[in-house]
Amino acid sequence: MKKKITTFFNLHSLIFLALFIVGLYLTAIKIMGPNFDRIPGDMADSRLCNYFLEHGHLFFTGKEANYWNAPFMYPEKNVITYSENLLGTLPIYSALRFLNFNPESAFQGWIIILFALNFLAAVYALFKLSGNLAIASVGAYIFAFSMPIIAQMNHPQVFPRFIIPLVFLWLISFFKTQKIKYFSGLILGIVFQFYACIYLGFLLAFCVLICMIVFLFYVKQIKIFVQDLGWKKIFQIVGWGAISLALLIPLLYPYYERAKISGTRTYEEVINSIPYIRSYFFAWQGSYLWTFLTKTALNVPVWWDHFLFPGGIVVLCIILFVFIGYKQPSSDFKKGAIAIFISTLLILIFTLQFNGHSLYKFIYHIPGFSSMRAVGRIINVELFLFALIVTFSFTWIVDKMKYKSIFLLLIAALCIVDKYSTDTMGTYSKKDSQDRITAIEDKLKEKHYSEYNAFAYIPDDKKENNAFTHIDVMLASQSLNIQTVNAYTATSPGEFAPFFENLDSTTLNNWLLSRNIDVVKDKILLIK
Repeated sequence: MKKKITTFFNLHSLIFLALFIVGLYLTAIKIMGPNFDRIPGDMADSRLCNYFLEHGHLFFTGKEANYWNAPFMYPEKNVITYSENLLGTLPIYSALRFLNFNPESAFQGWIIILFALNFLAAVYALFKLSGNLAIASVGAYIFAFSMPIIAQMNHPQVFPRFIIPLVFLWLISFFKTQKIKYFSGLILGIVFQFYACIYLGFLLAFCVLICMIVFLFYVKQIKIFVQDLGWKKIFQIVGWGAISLALLIPLLYPYYERAKISGTRTYEEVINSIPYIRSYFFAWQGSYLWTFLTKTALNVPVWWDHFLFPGGIVVLCIILFVFIGYKQPSSDFKKGAIAIFISTLLILIFTLQFNGHSLYKFIYHIPGFSSMRAVGRIINVELFLFALIVTFSFTWIVDKMKYKSIFLLLIAALCIVDKYSTDTMGTYSKKDSQDRITAIEDKLKEKHYSEYNAFAYIPDDKKENNAFTHIDVMLASQSLNIQTVNAYTATSPGEFAPFFENLDSTTLNNWLLSRNIDVVKDKILLIK
């Protein structure tokens, strides 16, 4: 008997290790090349994230005087508030920089570590809830390595997701035990997600709120739940809520000030990014098994934001859940599973559109949500809810099976094939990026850049993507510690947009004049 248990445990460990290694390799490591000479994404958004991480590292090591006033888009102030900041996971990047990794290599390491943490955190949370390591590993694979994640490789700002599984674990544990330590964990976890990625912080907070309402009315009757808590715990809950708000103010207040000046997005700007039902059946173009789903939503506006198909296993388990969930013996496990299922349906209903109409319009008016464009990024949170449903469904099935080992091996193999993509994800050459930056640095050195307050770069060749050029200049400016007029951000002042789009002397002068800057008097170096 002891030998049998040991063998079974080893099988679970083997499945865990196999899914971890295969998923991490296929999603994060393989695309970097055998010599780690390539970086996921393109030379715009991906390098912008690298810039923000390096800026944070320079600030916290005393080489930048002001965090929010990064040295681009001169002379605009608080320019970090035009984009994400990635503060929450900056320690990972900084640790690699302290180990003498160059900025590009530290960025590669940051990506790999985040994908590893996303998987490991999901395994931990799902194992604590199910007690089955193999099934937890399958669920974690869905959360960390699914096709919607591959489709977002151009947007590294959404990679820090490892706190999401822990937040839901603490939420479920809080309603099960009513222990304040779990409530404090979930509320601080949401705060951390804001610091890791503001976008996902808002989306996670919304999903948690829906789950809490469902748990209060389905798992626990709200009146009884409040009575069981008692006034002492209620005051502690209020206290932790106040602490979380206090912790968020330093992060969100600068963005609030920016919104007062620049405004927010209109609902008409947001509607095209709200998913359709078919978005959840729109498979990533390189899908191995689901080629017939790779054209499902190609005809919708901004179709590249709609690759939300989580895989066949998720769809199968949702169907299984509907047909077998109600048959399970009554227990806290069953109540929690059904509450998660109902919450997932509600979240989907509120974030879907039907012929241009969506209940998301009510969510849009909540402060903060009107600043977000890509609503489909809620898939980053939903994937864990899907992973929970998969875990619940397979746990119920395994309990009734005779050949458990064969079944576990089968679903682990199917999980890999289900998510496998043959498409080469976009990458750029680390050396090419470094060479482009060095070329601008050399021009600055030739012009004795240290004698100037700032510089602007206007290339003679306008054939290339302007975003790539602006990022080249920002990174060179960062390296040489001189301010630049060039900039690439998520949003920008209206007066700056013509210079970004045209990169010529006329639009440059118009921008500087709008900010009362004189090229000669204020010592602005112009290079080509």
